Amino acid sequence: MDVLDVGCGTGIAGRRFQAAERTVLGVEPDPRMAGFASARGLPVEVATFEDWQPGNRTFDAILAAQSWHWIDPVAGAAKAAAVLRPGGRLAIFGHTYEPPAAVAEPFAAAVRRVAPDSPFSGQPARRPLAFYRSEYIKVNDRIGETGSFGDPELWQFDWQQTYSSAQWLELLPTTGGLTRLRADQQAEILTAVGDAVDVLHHGLHDTRRDRRGSPHLRPSSGGRDTGHAALTTVAGLPLPVHVDGIRVLLVAHG
Repeated sequence: MDVLDVGCGTGIAGRRFQAAERTVLGVEPDPRMAGFASARGLPVEVATFEDWQPGNRTFDAILAAQSWHWIDPVAGAAKAAAVLRPGGRLAIFGHTYEPPAAVAEPFAAAVRRVAPDSPFSGQPARRPLAFYRSEYIKVNDRIGETGSFGDPELWQFDWQQTYSSAQWLELLPTTGGLTRLRADQQAEILTAVGDAVDVLHHGLHDTRRDRRGSPHLRPSSGGRDTGHAALTTVAGLPLPVHVDGIRVLLVAHG
């Protein structure tokens, strides 16, 4: 099976298909991520999907893992139809999550303050899971409008995850809103989020500063230096961040 990985990024999804003994080609507009994927064994051609030149090549499957929202919905669907073999599949999938408002709102405020020019600074603090699903329904409709696919299948998988405060602060710098920021900008945002988590649990915003040496208040140790002395436990108990999320899979048959 020949698979085209659209917006392959660093190759996380593509390598999974390689491990399943599929032949995978990535298309990625960012040369840095393309280089990272190539160095780990995934062949990549640097281009946007809209501008990419397939030549005479066709594929059994096209996948877009957390990337289709960067692609023109009309041109992308038409191009996918053009390079799919008869009976091929277009698989678009991604995920999103909702942290508590008490954590999400300080994060959004810090991004607006620290990086006002960021495309993420104007977004709401929380994007409801229903909104994310509605965006996939729009993609579903656009694909149907091409007339080149059968009725797409739309699947949703709900999930929940509890992170410690240290885990949450480790995760945030890997998300799209922070990866392009300078280290000092990241540190200021993470400090604001860490303070919000402290306040959310036991009102520790001031206590952390006054009682950092207390045996009942244990600062984070190891891992990324976030610039925030995040408390991972209080009296031996972790400070949790409870997150609700969904994974959505859309499959269209050519």
